[in-house]
Amino acid sequence: MSVNLPQNIAVHTSRLSLTTEQPANNTVRGAVQTVALGLAGVSALEISTFDEGYRTPSKEAHLVGLRTQQVVDLETNTNSVQDPFGGSWFMESLTDDVEVRILAMVEDIESRGDPAELVSSGYFKQFFHGTMGRYHQQVHEGDVVKVGMNVHQMPTEDDTLLRDISEEKIEPLFGRIEKLGAYREGRDQQRLLESFQRLCDVVQSDENMLPAVLECTEAGATMGEIAGIMREAWGTPYDPYGYLDSPLGGSR
Repeated sequence: MSVNLPQNIAVHTSRLSLTTEQPANNTVRGAVQTVALGLAGVSALEISTFDEGYRTPSKEAHLVGLRTQQVVDLETNTNSVQDPFGGSWFMESLTDDVEVRILAMVEDIESRGDPAELVSSGYFKQFFHGTMGRYHQQVHEGDVVKVGMNVHQMPTEDDTLLRDISEEKIEPLFGRIEKLGAYREGRDQQRLLESFQRLCDVVQSDENMLPAVLECTEAGATMGEIAGIMREAWGTPYDPYGYLDSPLGGSR
């Protein structure tokens, strides 16, 4: 007997859909995306907020994003039916079309060779940059309509709603930086290095990595350090941006 287990799907929307023009409109875009994801049966979601067209979201924008999800969840009954579009010929046709396009894209990527080599060669970076470039070109030429950007525009001096929050500079959390630095210095460095070496050895073997990862966390390692050691064990730099040295003595 086969059992169909529920699938947990998490989604984070993209800031690509947002605009710096009339940032208040982004709250509407977030609400529409939230409803769409709820109707699609997504288990967990996070929506890009009204100021993410400018930068990392502010505390106020985070709250608007959270409240948007709560309003949709608690006031619309969107989630009261597991598959509200079930049986809709239109929705099923859209799903079939998306599935065909996804499979064609997967087959194209797989035909290009080993995924690790594609990452190293910059294929995926070029792929995403190309996608964003085409989207911006479509917006610029009017093929994709963006309210406030290429239609229904307003003079800059009148475009003030939520702009003060969106353009406000977020002060660095220097206290947090100092606290993290003190935490890192206060750890048992020998125990930490031994756990890192253990993790590196395990990653390069066929052993279960979980015990070694737990050993690192118990020694006080951060998620970033653990990820760096795993990258190094797989033959890539500890820090892909080149700012940090490996605790084990450099990239391999």
